[in-house]
Amino acid sequence: AAAAAAAAPTGKGKGKGKAKGALAAPPPPPPQKAKGKGKGADATPAVLRPGTITGKASNRNPSLLCLRWKVFRAPEDPSKVDDSMKRRLEALGASSERQDERQALFPTNETIFDLHDEEEVSGPSREVLSMFFTKSASTSSWRLPSQNSMSSAKSDDDWRKSMLGDKVRMLGILIQKHMMDFRCQTAQEAIFSIRQAILHCDFDVVSVERLVSIRRALRQLDNGNKVCEFVQQRGEAALWQVEYAELHQLVWQLSTIPQISERLDCMLFQISFPENLAACISSLNTLRKAMGMLNMKRKRIQHFFLTAHRLGQALNRGSSAQQAIEGFQLSALEKLAQTKSTTHQKFSVLHFVLALMSKSDPGPLFDDQEMALLQHAKILRTHKVFQDVVDLVQGMYGARNVCEIGQYTCPETRTTVKIERRRTSLPAKAHAMAARSPSQAASPDGEALVDSNDRFFEVLRAFVEENLTEVESIAEGAFQVMLTYKELAVYFGDLQSVYPPPKSDKDPKKDLCEIFCNFAQDVRKIREEGELETLLEKIQRASEPVPET
Repeated sequence: AAAAAAAAPTGKGKGKGKAKGALAAPPPPPPQKAKGKGKGADATPAVLRPGTITGKASNRNPSLLCLRWKVFRAPEDPSKVDDSMKRRLEALGASSERQDERQALFPTNETIFDLHDEEEVSGPSREVLSMFFTKSASTSSWRLPSQNSMSSAKSDDDWRKSMLGDKVRMLGILIQKHMMDFRCQTAQEAIFSIRQAILHCDFDVVSVERLVSIRRALRQLDNGNKVCEFVQQRGEAALWQVEYAELHQLVWQLSTIPQISERLDCMLFQISFPENLAACISSLNTLRKAMGMLNMKRKRIQHFFLTAHRLGQALNRGSSAQQAIEGFQLSALEKLAQTKSTTHQKFSVLHFVLALMSKSDPGPLFDDQEMALLQHAKILRTHKVFQDVVDLVQGMYGARNVCEIGQYTCPETRTTVKIERRRTSLPAKAHAMAARSPSQAASPDGEALVDSNDRFFEVLRAFVEENLTEVESIAEGAFQVMLTYKELAVYFGDLQSVYPPPKSDKDPKKDLCEIFCNFAQDVRKIREEGELETLLEKIQRASEPVPET
């Protein structure tokens, strides 16, 4: 028989409310006495539905959707059924010799609805019916709690009060956005959708922003321990009698997922991996090019350093200033631009070095493309690129450990947690105990069945197998870049000042790319002034012997 489900109709009155769109029908008015001489029946009292979050919770079971289907009125007589199709097949040569066998397989007096004594058919639980078939209008009546209702909502019993603290609004916004994005009719449907998406690792449903919000809320709520304790003491059904019942249901449903916090970490790593991988590849290429460019220009840079060294040694000879017999530190490059001539204030020592170099090497030390490359490398910061690669590689190895031995190591605390599969046969109180203590997760009847919806390990294993080789290649590339960085630092004779690269601006060390970027900018600024030729002429005139009088 054909089956069809019909939702509750939406009212079309001309009300003056400010809300847009179709709203759920309001609850019936309070009981009133019928007017007139007839016998009047009392009106049905108002019922609060789990689909609506209010300051007080519902004490009634939700009304369920009606199934408008056609039913059998009496057994059908097979002899009266149109058998023209069978006759057409027989006309085409189809054999009817197996008719007796078919009748043995399907006795004529038995239907699919006949139940044998030895068979058992279990129906859905009340919780399943409540979650999937609660009657609702085309637009959900659930609304985000306002600040006033959040602060003034009270309950007669303490155990009915919210256990979510100031996370009510955060979780409410999460549910509301999910309902809007995926057109969920009720908050329960949104909760189920979010939980299933996390179990399936469906990143089309749970975005980075949603995963971050869930992880932040659960961590601040200690992974929902209060809600789990409540369920363990009073049962899951009691959650519908708590303030903001749907929000507590969300925390509870997520808490039933084993090691939810660690799973969210792995999922966030996986969903952000393509972007992070592309960023690491691009940053490493930039640093590799910058290091390669400095390595290729070693001869010209050496020419500059030797010229500056001789000029500085000549200036410091016979003075209290230190003699740089073995050379000078890279930080001295800034001093060259800051130290001015005593007779020509517009010229610095750097002016003089470049002017002296131009006699044999008139070209620019760095062209525009090389300048842009050094500027980009300076912004990236060598240590930041290195740390990003390390995080990427460690995250991938951590995901591999989860797949191979089921253990996850937190990057911040370095604590190890065993991630387990979700079990299906655990009752609510057992789930609550498991959420609080994984060692108590076993069911009283023995090993529980693994939830087939939990695809976390399968999805993570496929992700690791697909990307592990490329991540190891990235790690090798980062090693080569850091090796070149160190070799350049040794070549410039100032390893202690630039290696390892500084973590922040407060670090006394300096980044090699930053030093040469600032140096290249000073050189270009002087060349753009166009005073080097004038200075060189002055130097040449000053070098000419004074004629005898």
